[in-house]
Amino acid sequence: MKLPKRVLDYIDSRLDYLVETTVRFLKVPSQSGSESAVAKVLLRELEKAGFEAYLDAVGNVIGILKGHSEEKGKKLAFNVHLDHVPPGRLDSWKYDPFGGVIEGNRIFGRGAADTKGAWAPMILAMQAVKEFCNINGDVIFTGVVMEELTYCFGMKYLLDHTLKEGRPDYMILGEATGLNVAVGHRGRAEFEVVTKGRACHASAPWRGENALYKAARAIIGIEDLSREIMDEEDKLLGRSTMAVTDLRCSPGAHNVVPDECKFYVDYRFLPKERLEDMLRRINEKIRDEGASAHVCEKEEESYTGFRFVGKKYMPGYVISSDHYLVRTITGAVESILEFKPKIQRWDFATDGGYSMGVLGIPTVGFSPCEEDLSHVPNESVRVDYMLKAAKVYAETILMLCG
Repeated sequence: MKLPKRVLDYIDSRLDYLVETTVRFLKVPSQSGSESAVAKVLLRELEKAGFEAYLDAVGNVIGILKGHSEEKGKKLAFNVHLDHVPPGRLDSWKYDPFGGVIEGNRIFGRGAADTKGAWAPMILAMQAVKEFCNINGDVIFTGVVMEELTYCFGMKYLLDHTLKEGRPDYMILGEATGLNVAVGHRGRAEFEVVTKGRACHASAPWRGENALYKAARAIIGIEDLSREIMDEEDKLLGRSTMAVTDLRCSPGAHNVVPDECKFYVDYRFLPKERLEDMLRRINEKIRDEGASAHVCEKEEESYTGFRFVGKKYMPGYVISSDHYLVRTITGAVESILEFKPKIQRWDFATDGGYSMGVLGIPTVGFSPCEEDLSHVPNESVRVDYMLKAAKVYAETILMLCG
């Protein structure tokens, strides 16, 4: 299928909309748990575009383009996340991270590449289809909260509660792909390892039991395990990895032998691996130190006041390059942009680990954002990529829901 010329012309005529709307999004800070202001801005944009739009109990933003036919068509969900990581040191930025500065072909700002650069192209594509085409299935724009905290909390609530009675048949994530097609990623888990000792004055260390020495030996065990798990490599997703990333001691006084140490392990794993099996292997490595490991958990609160206990675990997933959804969006890129997109992985984890890895909803990534610009100073998105992405999104809507 090829987009009607009037749809292409309409999207081309709305370039200023893409730029101005993205600048407006970028000017509103939205760190995890503080997405209220940007959610309201996004909600207004969806309503102005003519869609039924609302916030759910945890603050996710939902906008719906209803199909016109009485025939029951497929449901497609576009998905992005509302939050971004902190900007870090301001002196490392060329521009104000919340200035939405335009320079040449780029718009700069925290969140531009992850994922605010994809919002306006998705909305414009839905608007163009609404204006000129009839479709059978519904298209749902979904912006979820607190993705950066790696709990999959916003996505879980969206699919297990808000859309439980009408889950989408397909999902397209706006996570950065640079106009290529992402078909999966490794999972991520964060472990806390605890060693116990007995505190005493550091001038007489023999009177106590140093939990830090135990932690040091346990860390060597984790290092050994990290080498073991890299033996197997997946052609697309690469190898599993494990790294110790932080260490904290109690009571933390420099003249006291510590009675407890906690260190943290980042574990990236292939979809076929089971979290329980890795926890067992870790605990076997650290058993001699009397240490124990568990998945990190923390009580959090969304900006609407919804409290939950989040587990630091994002499943991995992969969808076959022969799947209908992958072939459809790849075909849309080839048809509209006239090049063959790369079928790739993400190095980072996404909420797709829940939508497909847990629930089995076919999920891919396609975005104007670029992965190497995520979470870095001077984050930006290309304006020409946003325009191209909007056309591909529109074509994909017609191919999946038309």
